[in-house]
Amino acid sequence: IKEKVRTSAWARAAFNDLIAEADRWASEEVRIPDRKGQWRHFYACPQDGTHLRTVSDTEHRCPACDKTYTGEPYDSVVIRNRHMALGDAAVDLGLACRLTGDPKYLQTARQIVLGYADRYLSYPLVDKDGQANANDGGRVFCTLLNESNWLITICWAYDLIAPDLSASERRHI
Repeated sequence: IKEKVRTSAWARAAFNDLIAEADRWASEEVRIPDRKGQWRHFYACPQDGTHLRTVSDTEHRCPACDKTYTGEPYDSVVIRNRHMALGDAAVDLGLACRLTGDPKYLQTARQIVLGYADRYLSYPLVDKDGQANANDGGRVFCTLLNESNWLITICWAYDLIAPDLSASERRHI
């Protein structure tokens, strides 16, 4: 990868984008949600079906009719998006760490992966309807599909940073 970055403009551009994203995450406080996310298909205006825009964690606006929604399930869809973003961030940070050797990326990726290791089993195993459902629910997400995709991402992040974790951190994860 490093050779490709040195010799190819497209690879250098992709690397620069990766580092910019990793720098952004490394400069932010890691805030792992204290609860699971909700089904993203709920994030639509009940009046016209338009995908909502997030104004804040608790305010969601329809761009078509300008109606604002608050509360559930909308607030929990924002939580879902945060979980997804943190998984992606952990991978970006892990890659940045491996490619640059800069410990700031490792530090933030470690916070994310260990933070989820601390919390994962405390999230209830329920589905999108809030029902206990080991066959269709997840812990971080309300569907097994989202959960499995996210778990693959978190596993990639772990794999990237595992060589720099202590034995006890690896066992905990």
